[in-house]
Amino acid sequence: MLDTISILIALGVLCCSFSIAMLLIWRFFAPGRPLLLWGYGMGCYGIGTFLASLRDRIPDFFSILAGNLLVFGCYCLVWWGICLYRGDKPFRRTMAASLLLLTATYTWFTYIDHDIAHRIVALRSFIVFCLGGAIASLLKTGQEKLTHMEKAAIAALLTDAVLKLLIVGIQLLHISYSEPLRNNAISSAAAMLSLIGVISWGLAVILMTLEKTVAGMRAAENASSSAKNLLETIIDNIPSLIYLKDLQGRILACNLSVANLFGVSREQIINKTSHDFFPANLADKQHADDKNVLQSGKMLVTDEVLELADGQHVFETTKLAVRNHAGEISSLCGISTDITERRQAETALKESQQLFTTVANTSPALVWMSGLDMGCTWFNETWLNFTGRSVAQEQGNGWSVGVHHDDLDRCLKIYIDSFNARQPFAMQYRLRRHDGEYRWIYDQGQPRYDASGTFCGYIGSCLDVTDQIDANEKLKEKNSEIEQFIYTVSHDLRSPLVTVTSFLGYLEQDMNADDVERIDQDLNFIHAAADKMELLLNELLEMSRIGRRENPATTVTFRELAQEALTTVAGQIAGHNVAVRVADVDLVLTGDRPRLAQIWQNLLDNAVKYLGDQPEPHIELGVEQQGGETVFFVRDNGIGIASEYRNRIFGIFDKLDRSSSGVGLGLAMVKKIVETYNGRIWVDSDGEGCGSCFRFTLPEILPPKGGS
Repeated sequence: MLDTISILIALGVLCCSFSIAMLLIWRFFAPGRPLLLWGYGMGCYGIGTFLASLRDRIPDFFSILAGNLLVFGCYCLVWWGICLYRGDKPFRRTMAASLLLLTATYTWFTYIDHDIAHRIVALRSFIVFCLGGAIASLLKTGQEKLTHMEKAAIAALLTDAVLKLLIVGIQLLHISYSEPLRNNAISSAAAMLSLIGVISWGLAVILMTLEKTVAGMRAAENASSSAKNLLETIIDNIPSLIYLKDLQGRILACNLSVANLFGVSREQIINKTSHDFFPANLADKQHADDKNVLQSGKMLVTDEVLELADGQHVFETTKLAVRNHAGEISSLCGISTDITERRQAETALKESQQLFTTVANTSPALVWMSGLDMGCTWFNETWLNFTGRSVAQEQGNGWSVGVHHDDLDRCLKIYIDSFNARQPFAMQYRLRRHDGEYRWIYDQGQPRYDASGTFCGYIGSCLDVTDQIDANEKLKEKNSEIEQFIYTVSHDLRSPLVTVTSFLGYLEQDMNADDVERIDQDLNFIHAAADKMELLLNELLEMSRIGRRENPATTVTFRELAQEALTTVAGQIAGHNVAVRVADVDLVLTGDRPRLAQIWQNLLDNAVKYLGDQPEPHIELGVEQQGGETVFFVRDNGIGIASEYRNRIFGIFDKLDRSSSGVGLGLAMVKKIVETYNGRIWVDSDGEGCGSCFRFTLPEILPPKGGS
């Protein structure tokens, strides 16, 4: 029989061999932590047995304590590896506690109580505990799901556990180990049993791992084959033309779409070139593109036009070089997609966009569009020409810079509230034009949606309604004037009519009484009332003709008009001993001369009429410049006008002094003539007794700037 030392050395060599084998298999064939742990465990077992074989030659710490703890560590790693093999969480705390407990036990029986039998019983008992845990982990899924190698591994581990229990049983019968290790038959038997157990479970776990690896490889191969078949099915069902060519341009493979396009089988396409299926010009282009891709190695995307039975089709073709394992270009892959409908849609969309842009840019309306963030993204040329700003300046909320500050908050609130509610809106606000003038804008906005009904933002159009608003204001003024006119005419005509009616009654009584003196008096009153009505009607008729019936435009100077007006009212001027001064200005005017003369005539007549009791009355006719504007004026030192009456005096029949001569239409006629030439008239006075200055403009009769 072999001595114990020889058996232990053989066991150590075997375990180290197993360790190396397991680590090699782990490295090259079956990577995974279980086999790595088992390889480390076998290494620990081999080192431990080498140390144990030197029990009589080295200190007990190495031969007894360290050697046996390494052996126990092997079984802990076996249990740990099997837990990982099963995908379970390893019992690391249990293993650590067992290792600490065994260390304490071995230390006691090595240095305190030198009892070899107790050491052997403790070590084998802890080993059996680890083997039981490993067997339980393997049996966790149930015996019916175990593979053959897993069942063999369980049997091997169980065999080793039984052998360890047998050794414990023999030791418990107080078989002595006190004899030298080499000549101890019992030690030799125990070592031989350990050798048998390690060989059995060591081979079993290797075969178990290899079986799982082979099964995984087969599953991967089956999956790869299934994936390949699935990929081929997918490629065959793709409507795009997919093909593979060699370096000479011969077709190596293609999908069913290529075969269906030419109405042949795939076998009839293999080893053919483009010249076998396509017109010469298209085939030459394809050959040149293939050569370019194969030489440069860069992907190429190009369009190819092909005539088919239903007409011309456009294909978008992508070509790329295919490299082998050595990195060399070995073939060319092409993918051609029929994009005819897409190109037609793109063309139609482009034409539609061009049409929209043309219509929008030629429209007199200011058109804008906004996105989902409420910011404006586009403006037509009409808008940009109106504001004098670029698209970049107007985009986002830049357009709001031009909105009048009094309208901005209201404008933004209407827009934001309507945007959040997805509701149309309409509003008016003032927008600054390129020349700095604020113009009234009527803005209408409408939600816009894409073809799928998804909200995309807003589109709106704006119209400049300043002229319309001004016209409405003027219309209101005219209506007010008409109402005032009707009321005044009815009142002023009623007075002489009442006089006529009353004195007709008196005339009848006086005629019956044959009172000649009273009859003459009655007739005088009736004639005076009739004359007043005639004057009133003539003045109204004259006023109605202003702006409606005009004389041909003539050229006349300011001094000529002033002199003509002075001649007309010379009697009144002389009667009041008024000093008149006319500015020495040779300003040439072009217009209806009689109407223009009527302006100065009425203003002179009005000035003379309201000079009051001035001891030295004087009137001044002149021209001045105010803010780049030519302003005419008639200034007097008469009774003046209180501020509350400055606007009323230009009304029809409005007279501050009801007892004065005239019917009260003079200043109203002046105002109407001035407005006929797009001018304006106003009066300045420091109050009663301080005189008055009537100023007015006549922009349309002045010579153009730069003229004489």
